[in-house]
Amino acid sequence: MELNEPTERIFNLDERLVRFAGESIFFVRKLAKAYELEYYKNQLIRSS
Repeated sequence: MELNEPTERIFNLDERLVRFAGESIFFVRKLAKAYELEYYKNQLIRSS
């Protein structure tokens, strides 16, 4: 491999964002089902 040869990135931004959104949903599903947490769970899903 030469120094000037471009290297392909392992993760591009689109793939990283989709993975983050999916991981956020899996995380929220593991949280307790308390009334107080529902607002924060929904907010996390919407923002991710």
